[in-house]
Amino acid sequence: MIRKNCLILMLFQFISCSLAVKEPKVPPIDLFQGVWVNEDSNTRGITKLDIKQDGPKLFVHAWGKCHPKDCDWGEEKGIIRGKEAIVNWNQGVVVRTMTIFLHEENKLYVITDNVYKDRRGRRRLVEFFIKGH
Repeated sequence: MIRKNCLILMLFQFISCSLAVKEPKVPPIDLFQGVWVNEDSNTRGITKLDIKQDGPKLFVHAWGKCHPKDCDWGEEKGIIRGKEAIVNWNQGVVVRTMTIFLHEENKLYVITDNVYKDRRGRRRLVEFFIKGH
């Protein structure tokens, strides 16, 4: 009798746990799509991102702060992994790896790791972007 009760209890726990497991959320197809501007209008870093998506692939066009007009980094192909996007730029003297996260609805959290080939070494830039036009 005890053995039968234990088996019933184990079966009940298994069924309860199985029902509690939820499917992971798949990010929307256009999670990163759009034109994004740095929320800090006085940034000395990246000023704008124009992101296009095609399934798990994305294309990021970036601009950095320069004078008299922003420097065009060009467009690079990246990938989407879960809820983050990763794209790289090799600009000769510096290799940049940008990791993009959706921070809030209509807001991106962007970490750019810069590896310079001169004495500057490594630098990390953390910025927030809002949907622009």
